[in-house]
Amino acid sequence: QHLVVFPMYTQNGNPDRNFEAVVLRMVWPDWLADLERTRYDNPMFCGITFEDFTSGYDTNSAVLFPETIAVREAPERFT
Repeated sequence: QHLVVFPMYTQNGNPDRNFEAVVLRMVWPDWLADLERTRYDNPMFCGITFEDFTSGYDTNSAVLFPETIAVREAPERFT
């Protein structure tokens, strides 16, 4: 499991910055690993499922943008 905490602006133009959080789990079943290995080479892809989140993230339009998550190093393909 991973905890992601980030500042979030609301859609309605509220100028306040709220901190929101999501708890997610990486999902990588065998069929997905096989698909990536044989047909879709995308080292930046992360299969996730949301386990829990704060109330501000409970909307029909909340999105977690992967490019905002820090990683230890960039995959060789993207350097």
